[in-house]
Amino acid sequence: MKASYSIKETADLLNVSIASVYSYERNGLLKREEDPHHLKSTMTFSREEVEALVKEKKEIDKAGPSISEFAKKIGVYAAKVKEAIKELDMDVEMVRSSVKSNNKRYSLTPEQERQLTEYLSRQRTTRAKRNHLYYPGMDLALYQPFLIAGERQVRLTLNEKKETGFQLDSENFISYVNAVQNYDLEPVYDIHKEKQYNHQGFSDIIVPTGRKAFYAIIDAIYNVCGVENFNADIHQGSLVISVRNGTYISDYPTDSLKVIKEYLEIGDIEVRDGAWHFRLTKKTMQIQVDAEDMPIFTAEAERQRTSVKELLEKYLKETAKELSNRN
Repeated sequence: MKASYSIKETADLLNVSIASVYSYERNGLLKREEDPHHLKSTMTFSREEVEALVKEKKEIDKAGPSISEFAKKIGVYAAKVKEAIKELDMDVEMVRSSVKSNNKRYSLTPEQERQLTEYLSRQRTTRAKRNHLYYPGMDLALYQPFLIAGERQVRLTLNEKKETGFQLDSENFISYVNAVQNYDLEPVYDIHKEKQYNHQGFSDIIVPTGRKAFYAIIDAIYNVCGVENFNADIHQGSLVISVRNGTYISDYPTDSLKVIKEYLEIGDIEVRDGAWHFRLTKKTMQIQVDAEDMPIFTAEAERQRTSVKELLEKYLKETAKELSNRN
């Protein structure tokens, strides 16, 4: 067994250039062996020291991609990945950025990469950047209900020429301007609410335009959240609504809650204490682990290349599945 390695052998073992080995030596990561009699023709390093550095470098190299690396791979800004991690409530592990630095970086597991890719892909294809239903210049919103002459209820829509107005029957469309001029026209409800600031992400609702639930969801979101607090668009035959997560004080009937939940794609919603709460899907819980057991979980998490949190969540899901099968 070799007692030491030459600088070239060290470079080959570390899979770096000879210049990098010199850099490691200058930064104190490797210490050259003393040769007072000048018997060696090149710099050498002890076997134990080199192999320890090789092991450390392999551990760092096998860590998952950083947020910046992942963002570049899927073609988005790193800030979007960080926002998605926050919205998905992910526990991302921190690792050393390199053997030459004690700085830390995030390390994504393969499962986290999959979840983020799926989430961000869905965002790019469905999530609207603004509320396309609302026309601020006219202070109107598509599908908003109005009363004509105090009796008949109609909804604001678009005709084939993209004009806003009301379809009174199958052949009779009247523009909004003409309706205002010729009828007593009043909105059924107010579509405005105080804007939510510092919201924690969005809850996404996707409902096909031809479903019975369509107008029930529209009315609930207009009444509870107001046009200030959601982005929306029609995408591939479906209405896509992204509501800012937060608490909305409202006495709107809760009959539509079940309908909304049926079409929720991302996020969660509940009504309690006179308020509607839109929030992240994941619910947090605390798990107490005895101190003497923690090294066992840590070692197993490292073996599976995941975090302790994800490992415990995996075990809980497996246990829940077994209990469900028993019942």
